[in-house]
Amino acid sequence: MKNANNKNCAGIRAKLGEAIMSRLQLKAGWLADHVATCPRCQKRLGNIARVNLAFSLLRSQPHSRDLFKNANTRAVNTLKHSLRNAPAADKLREFQVRPNWLTRNYRPVSSITSAAACIAILVLLKVGIFSSMDSLHEKGTESLKQYYAKQLDKDTVNDMFTT
Repeated sequence: MKNANNKNCAGIRAKLGEAIMSRLQLKAGWLADHVATCPRCQKRLGNIARVNLAFSLLRSQPHSRDLFKNANTRAVNTLKHSLRNAPAADKLREFQVRPNWLTRNYRPVSSITSAAACIAILVLLKVGIFSSMDSLHEKGTESLKQYYAKQLDKDTVNDMFTT
């Protein structure tokens, strides 16, 4: 019985990658049925869910600028003494992330780009309104000419609209 269960686990582990890619949504019936009966897979899925939760928490929290420095220091401290004292290890201990210019100046740049977008919209609206007004004036003049042309003689109409 134990060998059959291990064989089944191996097949399940092969299919588990697809399930993990869909962010642990246990919609597949075969997976839910197996996990409900297999304590080993329950433990693995629980561990994966905790790791996934930890990553989502890390993404949602702001980090200090010396996070790499602290992580590198702890990692270097686990190495052999000969490696801990190497010049490369000192570089790792002192490494700090320097955000790019846009990240450092996000708020002012965002304000400037928003103001520029508003100004561009206003200019485009003004140009559009004035061109529409010119077009409206031309169409109105044309319709008046046609109306008076029907009511009056041609010479009187030409005199009215040339001055």
